[in-house]
Amino acid sequence: MRFAVPLLAAAFLCACASAQAGNARIEDLVRPNAERFPIRLDGRWGFIDSQGKVAVEPQFEELWPFFYRRAPFDRNDYEETYFSEGKAPARQGNAWGYIDTQGNWVIQPQFTAASHFMQGHALVALHKRVFFINDQGKPSFKGGFRDANPNAFQEDDVLRFEGVEARTYVEAFDFVGGMAPVRIFGEGWGYQGFFGKEDIQPQFELAMSFWSEMAPVCVLVKPGQNLGPQAPEGKLEPLGGKEEKIGAEKEAPEKEEPKPAALVRRWGYIDKTGAFVFQPEYEEARYFFGKCAVVKKDGRYGMLDRNGALCVPPRYEALFEYQDERARFKRDGSWGYLDKAYQELAAPKFEDARDFSGKLAAAKSGGKWGYVTPEGKWKIEPSFEDARDFSEKRAAAKLEGKWGYVDEDGAWTVRPTFDDAKPYRKGLGNVRDGERWGYVNMEGTWVWKPTR
Repeated sequence: MRFAVPLLAAAFLCACASAQAGNARIEDLVRPNAERFPIRLDGRWGFIDSQGKVAVEPQFEELWPFFYRRAPFDRNDYEETYFSEGKAPARQGNAWGYIDTQGNWVIQPQFTAASHFMQGHALVALHKRVFFINDQGKPSFKGGFRDANPNAFQEDDVLRFEGVEARTYVEAFDFVGGMAPVRIFGEGWGYQGFFGKEDIQPQFELAMSFWSEMAPVCVLVKPGQNLGPQAPEGKLEPLGGKEEKIGAEKEAPEKEEPKPAALVRRWGYIDKTGAFVFQPEYEEARYFFGKCAVVKKDGRYGMLDRNGALCVPPRYEALFEYQDERARFKRDGSWGYLDKAYQELAAPKFEDARDFSGKLAAAKSGGKWGYVTPEGKWKIEPSFEDARDFSEKRAAAKLEGKWGYVDEDGAWTVRPTFDDAKPYRKGLGNVRDGERWGYVNMEGTWVWKPTR
């Protein structure tokens, strides 16, 4: 989760890697509690369990959800949880704190914003500063970013909290793989180490999380410039021109200097020492999930393998990560799928398409949505106005302006009578009736009638 003052934002980076070796999984990092479902009653938030019984009485003014998907960069469908590592951010009055699954305060409300715990740390904001706390509510790191000695710090890098000088940032992402991307005042992006050590000093335009052994980073470079294997120490200096002197030290040039080459933003990949594994030559670079990562070059998307070779040449208008051995792409205005050998199953023919979830994927043709098999053939003919991913062998689908649920044969298990419907989780579907939300079971019976 990307976190900045004054508010935090659930970004596309809150995505889960696949279960393949070498990748972090969001389920393992967050450890979501799937037995708590949020409800709102008389303007206050609480939780029910999977049987529809109130587990936490509605008493909080706001709860902060954590959104994630198995694949990033697609917000059509997502998983949602509120608890991670047994705690959930909750607001009382104007202050945020953390509650346990019984609704008890485990960290008292005192922050202006609060994120979720990941790997034992959570990002919080106070007095326009962002910093990490541990599960006791104490600052995780002390002193300035460049010096772990609490008596030697830069004034704008710290905030006195709980009697210590907490290390602070302009904005940051959660800990993944023992490292957290952080932006330092006036310095750029670097990485905070898990134990307050092994920091990668701020030097990047933007830095992403270590969902695998490599992380994407963005730097300013000359077109075609090679930075070498090791990232430069400190902040990257502007390239292509001399530092200009001022005042009496300024000298008249003997001759006109050639104009420096324009700098461009390019993405590459670093390891946990800050060394470049793959040079910054891409217009966009995403995480390595499984064997490859989606990159953009010369305005088109392809895939890069872990050896730095383009296993999928950049030729697509859009390209997404593999899900269940299929990756969706857009070429010449139409959507299709790649197989596990990086080959197109067939010429792209769909008006729109979504990722595979289990054995089926939602696809659009003739203005209607249906579901296709991994071979790209229709299993459920396009007949819906909209369709979402399958979850627990059910998918939310829209017909004549209303949402319901269908099974893997396309039969309605819950007739379309709702104004919105989210994927099933632990046997409950979150549905909207008018402006209020409730929960139904697999048969469509109300477990919690709409109260929001």
